[in-house]
Amino acid sequence: MQSLKQFVIEQVSFFGIDDTQKNFKKIYTKAKRILESWDYWQDAPTKVIERNRTKLFTQEQLQKLKFNMETYLLKQSSKYDYKHYLKLTSQITEQVRAMEDDMENEHHPLNLSPQAFDKMMMQASTDDPYYISQVSREEKLEVMMTALFERFFTPLDLNLWNKDISLVEGARLADDPLQVISSLEYQLAKERLDAPNKCHYYSRKRDIS
Repeated sequence: MQSLKQFVIEQVSFFGIDDTQKNFKKIYTKAKRILESWDYWQDAPTKVIERNRTKLFTQEQLQKLKFNMETYLLKQSSKYDYKHYLKLTSQITEQVRAMEDDMENEHHPLNLSPQAFDKMMMQASTDDPYYISQVSREEKLEVMMTALFERFFTPLDLNLWNKDISLVEGARLADDPLQVISSLEYQLAKERLDAPNKCHYYSRKRDIS
């Protein structure tokens, strides 16, 4: 369970939106209206947090809210290119739906055979379909060596890295895989995992004179 305030704080950070009181209030108000339209706001349980009675929402409710607000949040972003990800979302959705129409297996998510789905998701091979892999020692060393070689580095963000892997590999287990893989969050995670330097450390200039 999570408060709407915490949800908005996370989205401001995730989408790279300028962290101002005005932006926070604008996003909070819009999110609240959406929750009210779904009757989630009225029915939400409350808990006293910092002496204030605060409404709490389930992760499923907030995930639905995030998907609904994604386009709006992306437009406010100073970090991501709205047109680029809008085009990417459209392409992914079309590809997945085309694959759905072509597959005959009705018992597999997205109507794909296990082999086709794994290929589409670019899954690592594993005997256990419910296994979510972790960042390997070799992968960590590779990225660290790259950072040191370039002499511009910050510590590896292993929390984000493992979260990206969990999201991309776990998409096949979701109730609605299409919704997950067509989301901006999935696209960004996959883009970071596909990047040569993994995008899980950030450059900072160092004085080498």
